[in-house]
Amino acid sequence: MTKKTAKMGSSPMENDEMSYLKETAAWEEDIYQIETSDPVLGGSDGITNRPARELANRTAWLKQQLKEAEAALTAHTRSRNHPDASVSEKGFVKLSNANQSSSETEAATPKAVKIVNDRLNAVIDSAPSTLDTLNKLAKAIDNNPKFAEKLNQLLEQKLSKNDNGADIPDKNLFFKKPRFS
Repeated sequence: MTKKTAKMGSSPMENDEMSYLKETAAWEEDIYQIETSDPVLGGSDGITNRPARELANRTAWLKQQLKEAEAALTAHTRSRNHPDASVSEKGFVKLSNANQSSSETEAATPKAVKIVNDRLNAVIDSAPSTLDTLNKLAKAIDNNPKFAEKLNQLLEQKLSKNDNGADIPDKNLFFKKPRFS
């Protein structure tokens, strides 16, 4: 404790010398409340200074905890001791430009995704007639909310293998006619 003498009738800011409480970094469970029956007693162990000392101790303890947490966080962020990500655990991932990788610990970069997208577009563009038909079917499916229902109706109307040709009235005549090649 530093002892300084206060001038009578002056504010603490004008004093050349004052006494200060000694702070100890400790968590105080309870803060003492000065009671009306307590004598006004100053000094480092005086009852009047007890609440201020307890609060100062808490503040010093909190500052120490914060400083230690900041130091631990800084050390952790500078280290390479971080968990790796997986399909079931979060963590750090390594970026990769590979476009044929099956890695589950690396993440594709936009460059890798663009390469795959460009290659896919090239395949689509190289087989236009088949894919145009498939694209038309896909669009029809997307545009028709009752597509599945309609498809089921058409499938129900289709002849079974055993009934194939049942709709031909004169099968002998049918077999005598020339075939289309």
